[in-house]
Amino acid sequence: NGLTYLVGFALDDGSFAPRSRSDVAEALHRFFPEAKLVASDWHDWIGDPWSRGTWVAVPAAAPWIADSAEWPPHGRIAFAGSDISPDSPGWFEAAIASGEAAATAIGG
Repeated sequence: NGLTYLVGFALDDGSFAPRSRSDVAEALHRFFPEAKLVASDWHDWIGDPWSRGTWVAVPAAAPWIADSAEWPPHGRIAFAGSDISPDSPGWFEAAIASGEAAATAIGG
């Protein structure tokens, strides 16, 4: 239908209000002057009590945290995600591969 969905991430320095339609439109037009903002939404991942952030930042003293071998399935519960993927961690494709491996491990 001619729509393009954009996703962006940024640090909060107080100069941008993600709930403000005009701030979002202004930011969009900096990159795509011809674009028309149809709708926008946002989520505070840092303030979210369930995610408590966006992606993992492995502490230098604890590299084991992102080691996929540390996160084996437990019964029908399997952990998956880009951050603990044995192949190309940190990339979207790694999240897909990790999810497929988790589903296979629990018989999905």
